Amino acid sequence: MKKSIFIVFVFSTFAFTGFSQSCLPNGIYFSTQDEIDNFQTDYPGCTIIEGSLTISGGSDIVNLNGLNVLTTINGNLEIHNNILLASLSGFENLTNIGGDLNIGIYGYGNPSLTSFSGLNNLDSIGGDMKLLHNDAILDFSGLDNLISIGGKFKIFQNDGLTVLSGLDNLITIGGNFEIKSNDALTNLTGLENLVQVYENLEISGNIALENLSGLNHLDSIGGNFYFWHNDGLIVLSGLDSLSYIGGYLNIDNNDALFSIPGFGNLTSIGEYISIRYNDALAAITGFDNLTSAGEYITIFQNNLLEDISIFNSLTNIAYISINGNENLQSITGFNSLETIEEDLSISSNLSLNSIIGFQSLTSVQNLLIGDDGGNPNLLNLEGLDNLTNVSGNLLIQSNNSLVNLAELSNIDSVGGHLKISYNDNLLSLDGLQNINTIGGSLLIFGNDVLISLNDIGNIESLEGIQIW
Repeated sequence: MKKSIFIVFVFSTFAFTGFSQSCLPNGIYFSTQDEIDNFQTDYPGCTIIEGSLTISGGSDIVNLNGLNVLTTINGNLEIHNNILLASLSGFENLTNIGGDLNIGIYGYGNPSLTSFSGLNNLDSIGGDMKLLHNDAILDFSGLDNLISIGGKFKIFQNDGLTVLSGLDNLITIGGNFEIKSNDALTNLTGLENLVQVYENLEISGNIALENLSGLNHLDSIGGNFYFWHNDGLIVLSGLDSLSYIGGYLNIDNNDALFSIPGFGNLTSIGEYISIRYNDALAAITGFDNLTSAGEYITIFQNNLLEDISIFNSLTNIAYISINGNENLQSITGFNSLETIEEDLSISSNLSLNSIIGFQSLTSVQNLLIGDDGGNPNLLNLEGLDNLTNVSGNLLIQSNNSLVNLAELSNIDSVGGHLKISYNDNLLSLDGLQNINTIGGSLLIFGNDVLISLNDIGNIESLEGIQIW
């Protein structure tokens, strides 16, 4: 009896170790169907590959069934340049990849691969995941149990991909998340449980993208958010839960983008906001809860934009540049902004007639109204009535509808240069009468109808003067 028990114990121990052993610390490379079919014969009992597994260049590889004993790959799983491979069946027991999962590399995808079926039990990827040049894949079905990606996640040039369904349980991405140049992608459905991207989020060059539906629960982006060249998207919405961007926000060169209502819960941006070259952009209505925008905001060459009524919760920022927006008529936002640590630059906005939104502004380093091309329809400087401190330069240039500067009457000193030039209809310097100190030079020239300098008669100190 004891002998029988001993034999059973030995057999059980052997069976356990025989079917759970690791192998191949230097990895393995498959390029033929025979190599895959013979894996269990060549490496009996191997369920854990210590190194990386690569399947590439196989002109006859049609299935991965010979790998169905694998539970873990400690290194990378690389699958690319397999022209007949249609599915990943054979990886049903694989639960963990310690390194990267790369399905396709630059220029070499898997043109027949239609789904991720076979990876249904995979729950974590320790490194990066990349899906490149797999034109037959329509979605991510088969990755339903994937919870986390430790590194970056890149989805690039998969011409048949229409949605991201199948990623429904993905919660976190530890690196960059890049969705780029997928010509058939219409929305981001499938990412409903994604709450955090630890580094950058880039959505660019997806010409059929209609909305960002699927990102509704995304709460934070640790790095930058790039939204570029998505030329089919009309309304930038679907980011209802986003509260934090650690880096900067770029919304640039989206040819059909008409409105931006989608940042209503965003409270903090770490570096800056850039909204540029969106030729159809007519309205920006989000950002009402934004209290910190990092260093600067630039709104540049959005030629259909008529009003900037946003950023009403900001109290201070380093730099604002609103330049080259041809149809911009009014700036009614920025209502709570009190301090601009460096520049307020407003120039080359050909239709601008009002900047009333800056009524809470009391302090700026450099006030530059027309520094890089004037605002020919700006009627007055209403909105700057409460400005008391200009610690750097004050420049009013090429604003041909201004007749006086009455709204600057609370300024008593200018720390740098005071320059008033080429304002063709400026009749008087009313508004400058309380300035008594200029840290730099006083420069007044090219104002063809200016008839009096009486309003600068209280200046007691300056470095130089040019009037002509």
